[in-house]
Amino acid sequence: MDKLKSAAPIFAGVVTTVLRLPVFYIFEKIYFSTMYFSLESVIWSLYVMPSVRQILLETRKNLLEHKRKRIQQENVKRLRRLKLSVDNHRRLDILQNPEEYYKVNLERERHSRKFKVKQNVYKVNVKTLPFRDNSKGVRQLLKRILQDVKERMKCRPDDYLRLNLHHPSLQSDIWFEFTQSKNLNEDLVMNKIEAVQQSKKDLTLTDGAAELELFHVHYSQGSGGNQMKHLQGNVEAFKNEKRSIVRIMNEDTICLARAIVVARCHAQKPADKDSPEYAAWKKKWERIKRRDILSKKQRNEAMELMKSADCDLWQCGGSGPQDWVKLQKVLEPQYRLKVYEFKRGAPRLELIPIYKGTGNGTCLNILLGYNHYDTILSMTGVLGYQYYCDHCDVGYSHIEDHRTACPHRCSFCLANTPCAPDGTCVQCSICKGFFKSMDCYQRHLRPYSARSRVTVCDLMGRCDRCNEWMTKKLLYKHKCGGQKHCRICKRLVNEDHKCYVQVIPKHGDDIKDRKRPLQMYIYFDFECTQENSIHVPNLCVAHRVCHCCHHLPVDQPCKRCESFGPRRHIFRGPTTLKDFMDWLLATTPHAQGYASAMVNKDAIVIAHNFKGYDGQFILNYLVHTACITPTVIMNGTKILSMRALDLKFIDSFNYLPFALAKMPSAFGLKELKKGYFPHFFNTEANQNYVGPYPAASFYGPDDMTSSARAAFYAWYEEQQGKTFDFQKEFLAYCISDVDILQRCCAQFAQTIHALVKVYPFREAITFASTANLAYRRRFMPPDSIAIIPNLGYHPARQFSLKASRWLSWLGRDLSIQHAWNGGEVKFGNFTVDGYDESTRTVYEFYGCYWHGCPICFPDLATETHPHRTQFTYNSLYELTLARELALKEQGFNLVTL
Repeated sequence: MDKLKSAAPIFAGVVTTVLRLPVFYIFEKIYFSTMYFSLESVIWSLYVMPSVRQILLETRKNLLEHKRKRIQQENVKRLRRLKLSVDNHRRLDILQNPEEYYKVNLERERHSRKFKVKQNVYKVNVKTLPFRDNSKGVRQLLKRILQDVKERMKCRPDDYLRLNLHHPSLQSDIWFEFTQSKNLNEDLVMNKIEAVQQSKKDLTLTDGAAELELFHVHYSQGSGGNQMKHLQGNVEAFKNEKRSIVRIMNEDTICLARAIVVARCHAQKPADKDSPEYAAWKKKWERIKRRDILSKKQRNEAMELMKSADCDLWQCGGSGPQDWVKLQKVLEPQYRLKVYEFKRGAPRLELIPIYKGTGNGTCLNILLGYNHYDTILSMTGVLGYQYYCDHCDVGYSHIEDHRTACPHRCSFCLANTPCAPDGTCVQCSICKGFFKSMDCYQRHLRPYSARSRVTVCDLMGRCDRCNEWMTKKLLYKHKCGGQKHCRICKRLVNEDHKCYVQVIPKHGDDIKDRKRPLQMYIYFDFECTQENSIHVPNLCVAHRVCHCCHHLPVDQPCKRCESFGPRRHIFRGPTTLKDFMDWLLATTPHAQGYASAMVNKDAIVIAHNFKGYDGQFILNYLVHTACITPTVIMNGTKILSMRALDLKFIDSFNYLPFALAKMPSAFGLKELKKGYFPHFFNTEANQNYVGPYPAASFYGPDDMTSSARAAFYAWYEEQQGKTFDFQKEFLAYCISDVDILQRCCAQFAQTIHALVKVYPFREAITFASTANLAYRRRFMPPDSIAIIPNLGYHPARQFSLKASRWLSWLGRDLSIQHAWNGGEVKFGNFTVDGYDESTRTVYEFYGCYWHGCPICFPDLATETHPHRTQFTYNSLYELTLARELALKEQGFNLVTL
């Protein structure tokens, strides 16, 4: 025992050392029985020593603290894993359901029919995103927004889009150039944003509403057979009637290639019908032009053509402009591809080119309509002309009408292509014409067309005095000596002629109404709801009358216009405007070559305050719904007159500038009287109202004059106790307005015609223009009011600065009159740069650009001159040579530079 007590301090030190180790928990598992001392002795020693006891308590406390920290760290890690899982779920939600985080609203839209561009502006509001650094979520959001607006605009992948992005977090708007819809994606938008951002901050979509302004250009395409159910019958009938159009019948997407191979085969037609080549061609032609789906020859050649042009045979949506370019490269230089479509909104079916291939090869004309291609064999057969210019895309019936002015033809021998000069200028002794070369001269001695035996020499002639080149028919009537045709006076006049306002000739005033051509008048009036501050027509009454009966009540029959049916037409409900316009623009069955004749052809449509109210509905419908571009005469924002198709729209207020209610008393029509109606009571909820009269405020008494207000309240007191039937009163009020308008306008027109023999609604658009017409027709002396030219009576003529300097230098030793010295001298139609009267010498300075120098511009001989677009460089040079020859023939000496 004594030995154990003596060893206690040593053991205590050992225990102390062990207890301070971080691995003290091992001590608890020591098997004390293996030691040389008993467990009781150890416990006794521990308890009897205060220092050891304190160490044990501290160690236990440290163990508990260590365990608490370990649990806390595990909880933090667990929370982090949980939070990461929630964040990933939110991010995944944005990626999978982006439409829940934004809202797109259409702010405004416009459509340019002329340029075929549609503009839509969308406002995009985005909810707060869970994480600002969620770049994938932002890109997915942009992707879905772009898809949404493309779907709303009905944009196909190959259509072209231009985007303007406005956002508060951007320092300026971001413009994207026109690109195909399939290429306008979220990556392109984000890359452009990052490129233009001046600061380093990220785009925060929730900082405000983004504005997307998109310009959409439809990509013309064509593919399989026409599957549209609502085709315009007149277009289809026109195609079927024309033998010059070969209809392509197919169920695949290569109707463009099919149409091209048919046109190419027709262009290979031999001229000699008795040759064996013609027989072989005829057999091939019959096989390739078959109008059935099983035409293997047509299909095989079409597929070969598409493969050679590296075009997709089965592309969705069919072939478009990109394929036109590829096919043109394969066809050139022997052929030139041209694609036409029907001009929309035109009263006559008119073809306009939408693609012209390069080169001067034989034209292969293709017709694109309703996403389908057909073949045009002959433009003259389709348009009904004897000739057609493939360069200017115009038809004409007389060869001299176009080829004398066309820069792509020879204006001298009237050949299909410009004649190349060979350095000589040959003059014909018969027609007195100048020709560029001997070939040009020989060609003018041959018939100008295979269908005619008349030569150019027989057809054309030149005036010896003024060198004017014209047909001999006009040459016989031509009066030389500086005379010209005045487009204002409409007669041949001298060069120093002064124009005057012309007297308008009198028409046959003795023609009775029943013998005059039928003139239809349509009087109408709109009544509108305005619940949401937007006026929407919900009732329209229209009277269709003729010049024989428009002064009579509409219920009286008229033998002249009874074939038109009822004279009063009523349109009700939310589709009032559409129903009225459908009736107004209605057409008769198809006529040969025309889009169809209008039932109301040449009618005059009249409304009171048309320029500021009723006409706005008509104009909006024509432009945005009917896709018709009217001809409008405006006075600020007011419509004075409008013409659309064969209709003329005018405003009766331009003739009778007072309220409709005052018209009956002005014209002494006592049986007519305008009533009262509660316009503000015209709401959707009150359409079937039957009950007491609405409150006086619904009639708008505050907008009436004091006398009119007093009369209204007197009338309103009389109606108390009576029943108000909305539909009955609504219709009666509108009919009354149109009756007053029709009868009073007819009375006005009859009075004006009786006084001054002018039809105001037919020949004028305002009362002022009616007075002007009456004065010029009945009272104005001839040549009494002058028309001052735009540049004055003595306009300054432009001259060359270099020419004036050159002539001034020559004038040191000579007496030369030029622009800086007495002005330029004129001989007939020629104004020369300089002239020395003593030696009868003419000095001419030829600027290479303005005179088509063949040395300076050898590669532009057949190109159109940029500033003188009616000439080519070659034709300008030829005119210069002809001018020189004409001056020499008149006996002048010529010095040129």
